Amino acid sequence: MSARSRLRWASLVLALAVLAGLGCNRGPAPAGAPAVTRAYDVAVPDPPEAGKVRLVAQKVREDATTVHWKWTIVGDRDWTNQSGSSDGVELTGTHPLNATDVVGGTNAFECELTLSTAPAFDGRTQITYRYSMTSIGTRVSGGSISSNVGRGGVSGSGTLWPSVKPAAINQAVTVTVTGDQSLPLPLDTVLITLKGEAADGKPLQHNFRLKVSE
Repeated sequence: MSARSRLRWASLVLALAVLAGLGCNRGPAPAGAPAVTRAYDVAVPDPPEAGKVRLVAQKVREDATTVHWKWTIVGDRDWTNQSGSSDGVELTGTHPLNATDVVGGTNAFECELTLSTAPAFDGRTQITYRYSMTSIGTRVSGGSISSNVGRGGVSGSGTLWPSVKPAAINQAVTVTVTGDQSLPLPLDTVLITLKGEAADGKPLQHNFRLKVSE
């Protein structure tokens, strides 16, 4: 083999060695890679971009006697506390999705609201409500944590207006958060507005709100 051939052969071997070395050097995990993994009991939408919460609305029933809507809530962080009343529901107490030193909370919830009519005295109508805010079951693992977040939360029901002039409930309700929306945090938004007329003709209005802390 000539000197020139030996030089070409040595150069080829060196190039192959460099390429092999580069192929084996995977380096550190990419910045922002999740430190924990999570699995949900049901399918949930992808999280929103940082600083937002995603709401996906679903109409369950809407007719003259009952309006029932559900919202799937997915955040860019976990919330640990839930509260609610006839005025709305709220999520508070946050920690990062990838925290490996905190147990509890999840970033996925379901909120439901049902408004219904029923007969009242003197031919009038009463408006009843039922709400709930529940966490979606989540299994979290990674780092030093391994936990299961069960399905639980808050709920309530009662009579919102005991006596109003008869009207179809689906004509009295306006759903203000529909479709698939990603909204900035902190969030304080009206999900549903209900309008009616009291027995004396006075106009009535009630808002059901969703609040989500940063």
